[in-house]
Amino acid sequence: MVDTTSIRYKALEMGVNVLIFGHLHRPIIEKSDVLLICPGSPNKPRMSDPSAVELIVDNASVSTKLIEITGQSCSYVDFSRKLGEK
Repeated sequence: MVDTTSIRYKALEMGVNVLIFGHLHRPIIEKSDVLLICPGSPNKPRMSDPSAVELIVDNASVSTKLIEITGQSCSYVDFSRKLGEK
């Protein structure tokens, strides 16, 4: 789990309802008083499968859809899956 407290405060400081950020290489969609979105990474994921996030904007409403991308996973995820096969 990632502590998003500082990112949430940054969104409040900026006066935005939605904040999209990156650098984690794994997806996060967290809704509180603001919507925080990290889309993950389609080609260099870390501890997750490749992903992206689709934003659906309808008037003043924003919703999200996590898109899982088939392809090469993070080596950690591949390793942990192999452990589960035994």
